[in-house]
Amino acid sequence: MTDQIGKGLCAFCYDERDLVEPPCEEKPEKLLGQPIGMYHCKDCGSMVLAGLPHPWLCRRCADRVSSEMKEWKEKNNVGPKSE
Repeated sequence: MTDQIGKGLCAFCYDERDLVEPPCEEKPEKLLGQPIGMYHCKDCGSMVLAGLPHPWLCRRCADRVSSEMKEWKEKNNVGPKSE
């Protein structure tokens, strides 16, 4: 997906600058063939389409999502603790 760098819009805030791959654990491309269609990513809230890769996020939204995921995991004792 490196061909998407600098192209398109952030899937969350629709900014068109500084796009990066999302830190989300949700992988809608794994749902190819499932009768789901569009749905909200459980990590960042952006709309994703079953069967297609997660749209990219701007760096600001990606950093926010990473921070929120880290806080949630620590609060709920999921995954490794950060130091």
